[in-house]
Amino acid sequence: RDPRHNALFGAAWTLAYAATVADAEPELLTLSTLAGPSGLIAGAGEPVEAGRARPLFHVLNWLAQLSDGLRIAVETSAPECVAGLGATLNRTTTLLLANLTPDLQRVMLPEAGARRLTLLDETWLRDGAGEPEGIAHQSDSLDLPAYAAARIDIL
Repeated sequence: RDPRHNALFGAAWTLAYAATVADAEPELLTLSTLAGPSGLIAGAGEPVEAGRARPLFHVLNWLAQLSDGLRIAVETSAPECVAGLGATLNRTTTLLLANLTPDLQRVMLPEAGARRLTLLDETWLRDGAGEPEGIAHQSDSLDLPAYAAARIDIL
């Protein structure tokens, strides 16, 4: 059992791994089991309430939603700190970003139209880690808290 799997670290690591192997265009990528200590649903005594989806679940769901899209490269100036990938699907461009550090990371976003931000961070965990909700995001930058994962939909 690795306690990092149950927390934001596991979600950030998974997103970074998917971003790292994306250039190889894998036909299939399996990053977790459905149940058990390495599964998608939390057990008793974990950061997420027992029976609820771990942060990892939401990242895998985001990746699955983009699997039929046209992949776009996401480059960061500090790939050891922030990793990402993106896709365009149904006239929406989606960027997925992960902070791989315990420090706040500022990310500059591409100029574009309306943006919707969904953030998995400590506040989301503290508030009960329910279904993450997107909010309008007007700024050209994004502050990613420690081990946070973000989804930015550019409409």
